[in-house]
Amino acid sequence: MIDAGAMFIKQVAKIVEKRDNNSIDWIFLLKTFGFDDLLEEYPRLIRSQSWGDPDYPWNIINVIKDAYRDDKDAATLMIKDLFDDLKLEEEDFSKYPWLNEFLENNDFEMVIPSKTKYLDIEEVPDDFYRDLRDLINKSYSLGLYVAVLIFSRKMLENLIVDILRKKYRSDIDLFYIPKEGRFHGFKTLLENFHKKLNDFKLIAPSLDKTFIKKIDAFRLSGNSSAHTLVLTVTKKDLDDKKDDLNSVVKTLIRIKNNL
Repeated sequence: MIDAGAMFIKQVAKIVEKRDNNSIDWIFLLKTFGFDDLLEEYPRLIRSQSWGDPDYPWNIINVIKDAYRDDKDAATLMIKDLFDDLKLEEEDFSKYPWLNEFLENNDFEMVIPSKTKYLDIEEVPDDFYRDLRDLINKSYSLGLYVAVLIFSRKMLENLIVDILRKKYRSDIDLFYIPKEGRFHGFKTLLENFHKKLNDFKLIAPSLDKTFIKKIDAFRLSGNSSAHTLVLTVTKKDLDDKKDDLNSVVKTLIRIKNNL
């Protein structure tokens, strides 16, 4: 039977050995997570790192193995912090499948900078939307998943404002409250857009209640994200919504551009 913990430690050591260019502060790292004694037990760790000696890999694997033996949870957190410092990318993890599997089984989700674009749209109306798109993709890349929802909500809301304003210039009440000098809230904007769907079907024939529900799902999740101090959003949560966001944004941009 394969020892998952041993495989995990072995692959951690390989990544550290491969990626470390004297950038790891082992003294700070081990003291921070309560493994000071390992600095005395493995005095060659620091020296072999500094001089690039051949026993550095041996020291790495034994320090990590002993830390994991002494306190599994603290060691796993230390390894996660170590990976963050080394700025691992998706390619690094794809070579070592045991890492993700082990961390996920122990309720740790690694934040690995991703090259995947969450909102994969090249043509946007202007700089405002270009900046929003880039914020969404950067937040996704850095694992700032709550921010992805907030910025996605903002993009959808502004696209609907722009569409209503461009189509119904003389019917300002559809999108604006003159007495208060502000636009309607997203809920009202979406309701008004829903009522006018038939006006846009020449441009986007597929518009229907399902389309509105997809937008509303982002409205609700983005609203919760903006007003809740503690909210758990995982990469899987976002990946499940990715296709919906891309299709909805592309459709709204097409409508806006063809009015």
